[in-house]
Amino acid sequence: MVLASLLRDAAARLRIWCGRSSVVVAETFDATPTPVVGRIRTESPPKRRRPIQQHPTLWEVRSSNTGQRLYCGPVAVAALIGANVDEVIRVIQQHRNNRRQVRFTYHYELQHALRHFGHDLQLVADLSRNSPTLATWERERTDWDFEQAWLLIVTGHWVAVRGWWFADTFSNGSPVRIANAPRRRKRVRYAYRVCLA
Repeated sequence: MVLASLLRDAAARLRIWCGRSSVVVAETFDATPTPVVGRIRTESPPKRRRPIQQHPTLWEVRSSNTGQRLYCGPVAVAALIGANVDEVIRVIQQHRNNRRQVRFTYHYELQHALRHFGHDLQLVADLSRNSPTLATWERERTDWDFEQAWLLIVTGHWVAVRGWWFADTFSNGSPVRIANAPRRRKRVRYAYRVCLA
């Protein structure tokens, strides 16, 4: 009986040490006539199954100028809101007051383009100090985060994420499953949420 009690205590400590979930106090009953003892037991919250999205929740990025090379910022914005990527590029060029190719973009330039199309960009997380990989960030999203549209900076590169879907220039502007996304081991530096203005 003493051995069983020691094993139960060791198992409870191991579950606490290994578990990443909240701690719950539960009462356990021994087979011995000893009184009820409060033990600590960990329970992970029930995992809800996220909806299956057969069809992409991001837009296919199209450009009428086939000779023009596309870069990550305008492609990510166009994939999230469904705008023509050439229009997004034109708005950023107007904001910059030049007609040069839009290569490197800042968050305020993408915010200007999103506001032009009736959307807004909000910084949700500055992850630059302890940057998770894209795969880790995707796994740790809450159900609320799962439903949102995200613009992420993944090691100096803009990507669009919504639900199970991912789009950027490495996927040629086509939505792909985030599980099959290129550069999943790169670090997420900033997370921006895209919403209606």
